[in-house]
Amino acid sequence: MGTFLMICGVIIGFIPLFCIVLHLSSRGLRKAVIKFTTALKNREFDIAYSMLAHDFKKQVNRQNFEEFLAQCEIYNIKEVQSYSGDYSISVGRGTVSPFIIREDNKFFKLDINMVKINKNWLVNSLDITTRIAPLEVPTCSDETSML
Repeated sequence: MGTFLMICGVIIGFIPLFCIVLHLSSRGLRKAVIKFTTALKNREFDIAYSMLAHDFKKQVNRQNFEEFLAQCEIYNIKEVQSYSGDYSISVGRGTVSPFIIREDNKFFKLDINMVKINKNWLVNSLDITTRIAPLEVPTCSDETSML
């Protein structure tokens, strides 16, 4: 029984330590994603491109970066929402999944996969995880009016 309690104590003691390590390793993740999406929204593509990891840059060079964004339909961003509550973290890696609303009112959820290299968070890949759909604005018509 004593061994069992000691094992339980070690496991329970390890959980907060693990959480602290993850928290410390994820510092700056959200801030980096906000900087990246703000650069995309403001069409500051040089800033956004500078935040890409080396492996991503090998796949997409600067000259093709804007074309890549257009092919992936990540362009004309009007608004970025919901950074908090939808991210996962492991040591040195993290994914933040904000909702992107384009100027044509289509929206999608974008997984921004980040990697920490030399204390800097860089974009390792981009994945659209929810289909692009029109943002429906409720309208009031005579048929649905309760007045």
